[in-house]
Amino acid sequence: MSFTQSTVAPSPTLLDPHQRRNTSEIQQLHAQSIKQGLFYNDPSIAINLIKSFSSSTPTSRPSPTHLDYILSIFNQTQISNSSSTFIYNTLISSYAQTHLPEKSFFLFHQMLHDPNRLLPDNFTFTSVLTSCARSSALEEGEQTHSLVCKTQSARDDVFVNNSLIHMYSRCVEHWTSMIVGFATYGHAEDSLRLFDEMQSIGIKPNYVTYVGVLNACSHGGLVEEGVKIFRLMRTHGVRPGIHHYGCLVDLLGRSGLLKEVLVLIENMPIEPGVVIWVTLLSACSSHGNVEIAKIAARRLKRIDPSYGGCYVLLSQIYARLGRWEEVSGLRREMEGNGVKKDLGYSCIEVNDEVHEFVAGDEFHWRSKDVYRMLDEMENNLRWVGCTSADWDVLEL
Repeated sequence: MSFTQSTVAPSPTLLDPHQRRNTSEIQQLHAQSIKQGLFYNDPSIAINLIKSFSSSTPTSRPSPTHLDYILSIFNQTQISNSSSTFIYNTLISSYAQTHLPEKSFFLFHQMLHDPNRLLPDNFTFTSVLTSCARSSALEEGEQTHSLVCKTQSARDDVFVNNSLIHMYSRCVEHWTSMIVGFATYGHAEDSLRLFDEMQSIGIKPNYVTYVGVLNACSHGGLVEEGVKIFRLMRTHGVRPGIHHYGCLVDLLGRSGLLKEVLVLIENMPIEPGVVIWVTLLSACSSHGNVEIAKIAARRLKRIDPSYGGCYVLLSQIYARLGRWEEVSGLRREMEGNGVKKDLGYSCIEVNDEVHEFVAGDEFHWRSKDVYRMLDEMENNLRWVGCTSADWDVLEL
């Protein structure tokens, strides 16, 4: 279809947005309206051009090129507030649908700073939040949420609230926080349930997510699940780090798989540090494995000769087995190497006041009461069958 100047006089009737035209025809009408000096003098022409473009592809999403063309029309004219809000909403929603969130956000901020003091409506909020969800733009979503809270109609709108729920449910940080929280308080099964659920809706776990869920497996004694999850990491593009290996060492160590832990550590692609060897040594202490404990202790001394915790943990193992000569030998070794055990301390808050108790402290203003209570606790422990081995070790 070709146009001549006489047939293209851009009147509101000719630019009726309900009359279906292809994009080429609309662009020709736009050009003719500029040539005839009507485009800049009659805002209704720009509005109808934009509406015509919006309806020119009813069964598919508008292309980014078309959206940019609409935006150029909008920026060239002075349009009334009500029509401006409509056009902003059209563009924000369309850019969100075409997976161009940065342009949606740019227009949203432009709308908020418009000299005509435009106010976003519920459709605006829904479109922006949808764009936030699709792009995992949490900070932008939280800022939009704060604006929603300040807008009465938006706070009560079901579509806006559904968009908020959808946006937060697509955020890996929120899923990770819940997984870590459940893991911290011993709800391993809930952590694993959330871990599976987030993947079922297409959210990929990140580095911290895996630390949280592996920690949950460790505290829950879920060995098979933990090993399976550790092996799953690379499929999500997450390279296991020292924190993940630490969780796996703790998981296997708690379950008594000490030989497997030793093999794992010796084959790690990362240099194991103090925490890794201390975790193994602590597991050896719990399960009374002297031989592997010696290996872990030697590695620890090599990394940090001044670390007193190594001597304490190894001494606990010897003491539980009644090997007091080795305990004395460790004490002499500590003294000879100038290693000092860090003083243990604990804090408790009573009536809004924090009280700190240090091992061996005789200067606390209620030290007599403290030691009287400790003696009473020790007697009660002996009465229920506890031995004195652990207390003897504390003299190191």
